[in-house]
Amino acid sequence: MLQRTRAVVGLLLLSLAAASPAQGATSAAGHSRTAIDSVPAFPSYSLTAGRNQYVILSFHQRARMQALKAANPSVKVLMYKNMSAISSGGAGPEYSSGVGYPEAGVHPEWLLKDTTGQAFRFWGYSWLWAADIGNTAYQDAWASNVIASAKAGGWDGVFMDDTNYSIKSHADPADVAKYPTDARYGAAMRSMVANVAPKLRAAGELAFANLQWAEFSSQANDWLQFLDGGMDEHFVKWGSVGEGYADPTRWARQLANVKEAERQGKGMLAVTQSTNTDQQAARFGWATALLGGQGHVYFALHGDYTNENWLPEYDYALGDPTGPESKDANGVHRRVFAGGLVLVNPTGTTQTVSFGATYSGCGVTGATSASMPAHTGLILTKAAGPAVPPAEPTPAPTSAPAPAPIPPGPTGDTTPPARPTGLHATSVRGKVLLDWSTNADDTIGYQVLRNGVVMAARPVTSKYADTSVAVGVKCTYRVRAADAAGNLSAWSRPVTVRSKRRRAKAGKTARAKGLRVRKRHHVSARSRSRGHKVRHTAQIRA
Repeated sequence: MLQRTRAVVGLLLLSLAAASPAQGATSAAGHSRTAIDSVPAFPSYSLTAGRNQYVILSFHQRARMQALKAANPSVKVLMYKNMSAISSGGAGPEYSSGVGYPEAGVHPEWLLKDTTGQAFRFWGYSWLWAADIGNTAYQDAWASNVIASAKAGGWDGVFMDDTNYSIKSHADPADVAKYPTDARYGAAMRSMVANVAPKLRAAGELAFANLQWAEFSSQANDWLQFLDGGMDEHFVKWGSVGEGYADPTRWARQLANVKEAERQGKGMLAVTQSTNTDQQAARFGWATALLGGQGHVYFALHGDYTNENWLPEYDYALGDPTGPESKDANGVHRRVFAGGLVLVNPTGTTQTVSFGATYSGCGVTGATSASMPAHTGLILTKAAGPAVPPAEPTPAPTSAPAPAPIPPGPTGDTTPPARPTGLHATSVRGKVLLDWSTNADDTIGYQVLRNGVVMAARPVTSKYADTSVAVGVKCTYRVRAADAAGNLSAWSRPVTVRSKRRRAKAGKTARAKGLRVRKRHHVSARSRSRGHKVRHTAQIRA
């Protein structure tokens, strides 16, 4: 049952073509995939390895890494490790963080302290303890542990998550005794990047970091000197369908970051966030990458980190760009390719564009102009070029290759746990509280869905507090259970609630009582598996 479910899920994405993608469709940009859920779907290792230049996996997914490398030795597979947290989740001896909690227990100075002198955990992630990323001994231990793991496993490199200039997504900076400002925390993180990344590279391992690239662009671009590349995990959009599009200023900054990474010869893993079937978001992100790419930007749309999405436009044979991107008077950006044209409208209004020649693609056939709504992209090919794929996604034909074998769970069990029932949501000031009931079988944790997007934490009890919801937003929630073998139950019935405004001065009052309160609402669907802190995933640890 589970094997079949995985295969079907893969076929319900934007497109999972049976044939190999057009090789060398363009030299401007390529593709990557992040697959760090506990049981990521791989209907075809050869297909994934053939069309992606980079794949990120959890450290325990070595068998999948080997399968990908066997299918295509050129694909670069990176091992996930968290940089700024110390994980107490799992049985060890290895953790999804570079340093595990037992080792930190011998070195308590490696744990970051709050203003009360206590070590503290990341908001919403009870298994992740904030690390003193400025402590040289911690940095050295992190590098030593991760290099040994990467070399022993045969990985191409390391993906370092939470390489943050600001800790604000996980704690109130003012509550951090040693680094109470972004500038001080950022300086400590820079010292760690400058220490660790060169050691990884000297050991023959690629070093990629998940950077707060859009918000702290100058700092991220400075840190690139130590790295092989980085990830922008909110590339031009985050959240579900229709929300989270970058405004023109932020969009222009992110396009400039693509060009800066190219100038330095560094890789950029550009991840646009939405649901798996959001064509508009995929086209908008892919077209933006094509505007600035010179061969070092690798794009992906992710609604979760279980499945792989593939847009028909990714296979368009655009050829090489004939020059840099340019901006029309109405705010639309364009770039001409030997075999096509790419257009992006980052403005907030619909714009009419003239192609200057006859093109087809993205639902347009033999046209010389088009009306582009706000936050849309067009990837077009010359009319005399190859046949244009249909505008709407089509399922893979029944002749698609059989799914590659997927390693069984730790028990070989394929029976899903019972579906949670009785889901109830209560909106209080600044958060939404969820509770539900389920049968007491072999369930070890749950996934929470908000407005179609898997949420950050995976509660291990039948309760969850959503503290990242924006004020006044109408949210629909569902939950499902997971067992030790990685089997997932059906989603519960939905419940809908509108979030309330946080009480004034709540943060100040709570701090007076010695509590940590999140002062900023950062709406995202960032899912963090047990130590895996990447958007839109929900790994249940076995």
